[in-house]
Amino acid sequence: MLLAIKTFFRAFKDPEGAQRFLNHKKTEQSAATPLMVLSFLQKHGRLVDFLQEDISKFSDHQIGAASRKIQQDCAQALKKLFEIKPLLDELEGKEIVVPAQHDESRIKVVGHVKGPGPYKGIVRHRGWKVEEQRLTQASLQDQVICPAEIEVTR
Repeated sequence: MLLAIKTFFRAFKDPEGAQRFLNHKKTEQSAATPLMVLSFLQKHGRLVDFLQEDISKFSDHQIGAASRKIQQDCAQALKKLFEIKPLLDELEGKEIVVPAQHDESRIKVVGHVKGPGPYKGIVRHRGWKVEEQRLTQASLQDQVICPAEIEVTR
């Protein structure tokens, strides 16, 4: 309790220092996040194995069967890590008006774009956003996505 009180008053006296500390922690955590997600998708869906494999030697039927299983497993893994929702409520193929002052990180206007908005167009992709993040691990050791597997035969 005493530590919490001391921390509060130190942050109160030096708010810029406290913000720098918080930003540093966010940077450390966000740097590990892509590795954590990649590791999770490998562990639960073997995604990295699939993407690193030279699939040119396999038939379309073999690739289709393998990718169906990988897609299902990775989709389930993503649901464990995140709650993902569409950015737009409008369905693909529906007409929409994009205001002149739209957030370009949320809406990408493509096609015959001329002059300033508003723009009238058709939703080609609804986009995705993370509603909730459920990453629990703080970091990965040595940036290992997946450990090597050795099958003991004797």
